[in-house]
Amino acid sequence: MNNRLASPDILKVAAIISVVLIHGSFIFPYTITQFELSVPQLSIGIEAFRFCVPVFILLFAYFQEKSFIKKGHSSVLPRLLKLFIPFFFWSMVYFLITADIKRSGISGLITKHWVGYGWSGQYYFIIIFQLLVVFPIIRWLMNKFKINLYVVLALSLLFYSCISYSNWMNIPIVEKISHRAFIYWIPYLVIGIIYAKNITVKIPVLIGILSIILIPLEVHFLHPQNNSLYLLPSTFLASFLLTTSILKTEVTYKNMTTFTGKSIQYIASTTLGIFCLNPLVILGLEYLVKISGFHLDFIGCSFIATILSTLLILSICITVIFMLKKLKLGILTQ
Repeated sequence: MNNRLASPDILKVAAIISVVLIHGSFIFPYTITQFELSVPQLSIGIEAFRFCVPVFILLFAYFQEKSFIKKGHSSVLPRLLKLFIPFFFWSMVYFLITADIKRSGISGLITKHWVGYGWSGQYYFIIIFQLLVVFPIIRWLMNKFKINLYVVLALSLLFYSCISYSNWMNIPIVEKISHRAFIYWIPYLVIGIIYAKNITVKIPVLIGILSIILIPLEVHFLHPQNNSLYLLPSTFLASFLLTTSILKTEVTYKNMTTFTGKSIQYIASTTLGIFCLNPLVILGLEYLVKISGFHLDFIGCSFIATILSTLLILSICITVIFMLKKLKLGILTQ
């Protein structure tokens, strides 16, 4: 294995596993035993994994800035076009599978299936498209006004607190748009740009990992009014701490076993494909589970079901991506 830093890929792997866990943790039905009733509900634990999309967006900004430094404005349009291909293809696939053409008008079909509501990963593309458009403007402003990281952190926490503990998200049009508007993700864009140049903050990895507990703690003790867990101040803080702690580490692929290093590299290279495919795989598995009558009924089955479904979905997605690459269709998943 080479001496390249593995930390960005480790973050990608952690984030994509979290995405799959959130989306597919309940595909296998199970009986709630006394054990399940005696421990915190599984949904509470799953809330902690909401760092996934913020981490992906921060990494997007991180790599986009590195590319911008090398290539300038010419790095933006190719990236936009490259992302549009999988967005359009998979949106069309999900549209053909789920759209109710007879009951929906043209406007309804567009708003439901093409602007972030068509499938569970579609909104991510909508956010990234917006951020790519404003990326040159944001970095120009940052260079002009010499943005300080600690000022960004303070303002970001205030920003997300105002969103979460006010009536802002109760305004109908704002609630409809939800977290799909690029403005909500500007803090991650700014931090990613700063980190691409130099990461000056050092946070122990253990603190970064444990910080994700802040998300369910805020949800269940402070009761924010915000209907999107991605926009909570705790989600921002946990995502920042986790990303910073891991990016700052000096773990290289040379320090890993060959199997571990190659596994992390491969999964990290397929994250976009997994993002696109996992809703389709989940639909298929849910149908098979339903017709088969598969059911888990033993102590701890809720946790086993979560692990089993997550690993199964990931395995199928990676297998399909491998096959698509062999068929020279890798452009649909990268």
